[in-house]
Amino acid sequence: MPSFSSRVQWGTERSRIARALAARHGSILDLTQSNPTDAGLSYPPSLIEALADLRALRYEPTPLGLSLARESISEYYGGAVTSEHLILTASTSEA
Repeated sequence: MPSFSSRVQWGTERSRIARALAARHGSILDLTQSNPTDAGLSYPPSLIEALADLRALRYEPTPLGLSLARESISEYYGGAVTSEHLILTASTSEA
């Protein structure tokens, strides 16, 4: 349990929900977890291998999304949508 400043005037004991979650840890899926490094995900070897690609060391932002990704999506859909007509965003808010 993290320690808080002595200026904090409320209790630092776990809530009923936090205690229930801790008691059932591993037996339920916590959909509130937003940090993938804490979610217990297993990463496929192909993903780890892709991170070793030297192209991943360079950040080149593109306003429509990475062209290779847009081309791959176009190919996935059999060319029904061309990569020039695709826009990739990180979230609906960004879109």
